[in-house]
Order: sequence, then C-alpha cells, then structure tokens
Amino acid sequence: MKIQCIAIATAVLFSATPAWAESDTSSRNYSREQALTSRNIQEGVVVMVRDVKIANRSKVNTGSVLGTAIGLGAAQQVKNRDARNAARIVGAAAGGVAGGAIQRAASDRDGLEIFIRTEQRGRSNVISIIQDADISVQPGQSVLISGSGRDVRVIPVPLHPYTTR
Repeated sequence: MKIQCIAIATAVLFSATPAWAESDTSSRNYSREQALTSRNIQEGVVVMVRDVKIANRSKVNTGSVLGTAIGLGAAQQVKNRDARNAARIVGAAAGGVAGGAIQRAASDRDGLEIFIRTEQRGRSNVISIIQDADISVQPGQSVLISGSGRDVRVIPVPLHPYTTR
C-alpha cells in the first residue's frame, strides 16, 4: 500500500499542469516553431470586446488518469476479494470521470472575443478573434492582427508606438 501511495503522489507531481504553464491562446506566448518566422500583419480598429470562457474540451487528460489511479488505490482497502474486484471497477470508473471533470474545470480560462474592423482593397470587413484575456483592448483602439487562420493574435498598438532612446 505504501508503494501505491508513493506512485500516486509521483503521478500527481509529474502529471498535474503547473500554474505557470503557458497557454497557446495567449497573445504573448509563441511556440518554438513560431519563433524567428515571418508573420502576416493587418491593421484594424476594435469595434467591440466581450468576455468569454475558453473551455478545455479534451475527453481524456491527466486528471482522468490520476483519478483512475486513486480510485484503484482506494479499492485496495476492501478486504473481501469479490467485493474488491467490483470496487476496483467502480473506483476506477468513478475516479476517472471525477478526475477528468476536475481538470477540465481547472483548465478553463478567461478569454476575450475581440471584434475588429479591417480595410482591404477599399472594403471594410469585421472579424472576430478569441484569445486569452491577457491584454487590455477597448473599442476604438488601433490593433495589429498577427498571423492568419488558426494562428492569429491581436496586439494593441500603444499610443506612442515609437520611442527614442
């Protein structure tokens, strides 16, 4: 039993998502593959901003695995052999479902849906981009749209973008 507790504690330590883990929906974080590459840039003006939740929709995650292990470990405490086998099945299933739900709830994060008016070839177009709420943007503010397709970020243009040193 002591070895199982150590194994579960080790699994928790190495599989839990740390608080400082970087988000791939942030305007400030780039992957290794995105670094040192050229990106398309568009200019635009923010029309509207609304708060949204960015949900983790993955079905299986480390919480599921960890919950299953804990459910199996708890079932080992049952003395009756036949009842222990049934407890393993129930414990593993319930632990997996509970662990997955806990991790999904913990990994949901605040986001922004930013509506931006762009001009291309004399035509006005409004687009919507959803990303982490790690920047401050207001309606009427000028922004840059970096990237294209599924790899897009909104970057606010500061009031004084050019500084002298």
